[in-house]
Parts: sequence; C-alpha cells; structure tokens
Amino acid sequence: MSILLVFDLGTTALKLVAFGEDGRPARQVEARHPTRSTPGGGQEQDPEDWWTAAATACAALPTAMRESVRAIALVGTMENLVPIDAGGRPVRPALLYSDGRSGATFAPVRDRLLAAGAPPVLGNAPGPLNTVAKLRWLQQAEPEAARRVATILPGAKDYLALRLTGRIATDPAAGTTVGLMDIARRDWSAPLVEAVGLDPALLPPILPADAVIGELLGPAAQALGLPLGCPVVNGCGDAAASTIGAAADGQLHVYLGTSGWVARSGPLDPAALPRPFTTLAHPRAGWAIEIAPLLTAGDAAGWFGRIAGAELAVLDAEAEAADAAPPETLFLPYLKGERSPFVDLALRGALLDLDISQGRGALHYAVLEGVALALRNNLDAMAARPGPIRLTGGGGASRVWPQLIADATGRVVECADLPTATTAMGGYRIAAAALGWPEPPDGVAAIHEPRRDRAARAERRLARFRQATEEARQRAAEGSDR
Repeated sequence: MSILLVFDLGTTALKLVAFGEDGRPARQVEARHPTRSTPGGGQEQDPEDWWTAAATACAALPTAMRESVRAIALVGTMENLVPIDAGGRPVRPALLYSDGRSGATFAPVRDRLLAAGAPPVLGNAPGPLNTVAKLRWLQQAEPEAARRVATILPGAKDYLALRLTGRIATDPAAGTTVGLMDIARRDWSAPLVEAVGLDPALLPPILPADAVIGELLGPAAQALGLPLGCPVVNGCGDAAASTIGAAADGQLHVYLGTSGWVARSGPLDPAALPRPFTTLAHPRAGWAIEIAPLLTAGDAAGWFGRIAGAELAVLDAEAEAADAAPPETLFLPYLKGERSPFVDLALRGALLDLDISQGRGALHYAVLEGVALALRNNLDAMAARPGPIRLTGGGGASRVWPQLIADATGRVVECADLPTATTAMGGYRIAAAALGWPEPPDGVAAIHEPRRDRAARAERRLARFRQATEEARQRAAEGSDR
C-alpha cells in the first residue's frame, strides 16, 4: 500500500486525508485548533496550534498507514498574515483571512495602490482583507512586533511547509490574496511593492502548486511519525483546491465550510480584469478562478447551534420538519461583515420577523436559508450561466441545506460524495498529476432539484433579503459615522 497524504489546514480544524493508489480516501482524521476573537473584529490563530494539530492528526493514523506515506501535499486557508521572524518562528499569532481590523488602516494602502494602477495588475481591486492591508495594521498597532518580521506568509499551509521542509514559499492562488501579485506573471509586482513602501524581502517566493518544494526533514518526520525524506508538494489555497477537487472546468462550485464561496474556473483574460468579484490565479498556468466569497457560511449554523445548545444534526432534523410550513423569519448572515457581492466589514447580521410561535427548528431553517440567499446574490453578481451547482464542504452533508440552496438559486444542486474531503481532493489532484498517481473518480452522492411550488416564495424571499441587507448596510454606515 502506498499513501499520498494531504494536510488540509482549515479554519476550525486540520483535516488529514490519506489517499490510496486508487485515488480514493483510505482514511480521514481531523484535529481541531482554536481561534481567538478580539475587539474590533480580530480573528487570530497561533501557528504552533496548527503544528500541534498536525501531530495529533498524524498520531490518529494507523502506524502501518503512516509508514506507507510516499508523498505529502498541502492545502489551507489563505489571505492570512502569518508573520515569521528570521529564525522561522511566528512573531505573534496569525491574523486570519476574516480579521477585519485592517479595515481601519486600509485607506492609505488602497490610495497608493490605486494611484499605481493596481486593479488590472492584481486582477482585483485592492481589498481591506488583503495580507498587505493586515501588515499595515500590524505596523501601526504593534510596531515592535512588526520590526521583528522577516517574512510574511499568506497561506496557513505555507507555515506547515516551512516546518516540514525548512523552505519558505507560497503558491499563486494564495499569492493573489496578498494584494501585490501580478496575476498574469504570477510574481510580485515591483511597482506595487514600491508603491506601498514594502521591503520586497518580506515576500515569500511564489512557486507552482505542483512544485515539490522539499523533502520531509528529520525533526518533522520524528514529530509526525512519517517517513524521512518524503517529498512535499506545495499545493495551494483552499478556494483553489476545493474548486479543483469539486468540479469540472467551468462548472459552478459552491463551498460551505466555516466560510463559503461560489467559484468557477476558466482561461485568464487579462483584458477583462478586474471583474466585480474576486479573481484568483488557478494552479494551472494561464487559468483563473473566479470566486465570490462569503465570510460566514457554516459558521452561521455553528453559531446558532451553540446558542440553541443542540448538535447540528438534531437542528437539521427539526428544520426538516419546519420545511412543511417554512417560516417567514429572515436571517442576514453578516456575523463578521461581508466581502461579496460587496465589501462591508462594519455590517452585522440579524434575525428579522421573529414570531413567538417559532421553535429552534424554524430559526435554524432561517439561518440556513439566509446563507442560501446570500449565495444566490453572489451567483447573480457573477452573471453565472445556467447549469448545475456542485456542492462541497461540511454543509453539503446537511439534510436540509442543499435543497434550500436549490430552491433559492433555481438550480440543480449536486452534492459531492465526499463533501468534507473535497479541498483535500484538490490537493491530491495537484500532487497526483505531478507525481504520476492515478486520477480519482468523480462522484455525486445526491441531486436536489429546485421545487417548482417554492419558486414564487424564493423570489419573494430574495427581494426581502436584498432590501433588508441594504437597510442593514445603511445602519452600519450611520453607526460608523458617529
């Protein structure tokens, strides 16, 4: 038996997926790691907790399986700020992709980049959540820590790569989220780096997703119980990996994890940039991934589950019962702000039109439907062509959510047969192509058709959702002006 081991470093847990020689997962384990929320929208994680999670997950694999690992691939969250000192150690906890504190210090960075003509170079308008914006926040809020930074890493998996191989690198998809990469050249833009006054030595090399960046070092091999010298494939950021793992070229893909997104891939057209949504460098040269992300997706369901004091499977069953007479309660899923189809970090969520007769099943239903309506908003913003949606992520295993997405979008929803392993599957596909391993089979577990008798309700709910969103944005703007 030979194993290709994929480390998928997500927001709440590190998933470890062991793929066999047939391209199918032979074992999947995970180890959770904590997030610290701070005033002002801070979202932080300690990179050492990521490493501890990696060791914990590896220890959960059978010894024979660990000894059979022949290669490693890496995927994980991106648009983070992982500040590393000259010795390769974290200077402070990482600022996650969802850390909104950089919004307060973003304006000078944005103005300099716009003056330098950044949008067509980046493929995107400069954004307040870009890694370069987070670095500016760090420089102003914690100048002593900022002076100790020797390298910034945008990908959580980039830190794992450093611990595994000793090599500093990132990939083109994660590089896109820094806010300084020339998307056509797949390298840092010297004029933009100069425009923001950044020392270019702080930026990691950008290597192809399928590059073997090194071999497993002795200390890492001992800590993880894996074979010394095992080749490590660079991999890519999670949105790119899940797109590759989930869908055929051009097919719409919806991911429902802690965050969420709508994505599709195709050839890069520099003349059409920037678009009104995010464009990422695809792991394949000359291609791009168009993505409309949600800051809060599965996190919204998890938030309500904690308040309700019930497991999500129990709430799903109760929401399924509520579907017979769906509630009018409306949920706005902006618990951490939003970034698509608009960027508004001050915006916050709401539960509207509550009724005393409603139980927690009806409210859970409203939460799931609110995220589904946000996905519909993003689909419309992308002017997506008609066709099915491939659904992945933990939300794809819900008994209710896929049907609500089908109803809200008016599209057929195909649930991937391995919804929680799709991002890792993208890592496998990238590494398998580089190493000559077999292409995995494509599988769909269930298909959900939009219900014709719910079509009128879906349009009415969408109109209400959009109206309520605009009203909430206005309140947030008025509050920030005080």
